[in-house]
Amino acid sequence: TEQGEDRCIVAIEVNGEAKKFFTNSEEMKNILAQIKEMPDGFPFETTIKTETFGKGRTKYVFT
Repeated sequence: TEQGEDRCIVAIEVNGEAKKFFTNSEEMKNILAQIKEMPDGFPFETTIKTETFGKGRTKYVFT
């Protein structure tokens, strides 16, 4: 796609509702790759928060 060929789809749960999003964040993809290598890595529980950068841009990060 125009947003990148190496994007990951991330399945999440928000207030009990299943959702998903695509990410091309190298930071997030790195973390997901590390978790994938763990024997009991998926599924895992975390909080995703937003960080603002640049001129009003937003990125999502695991906490």
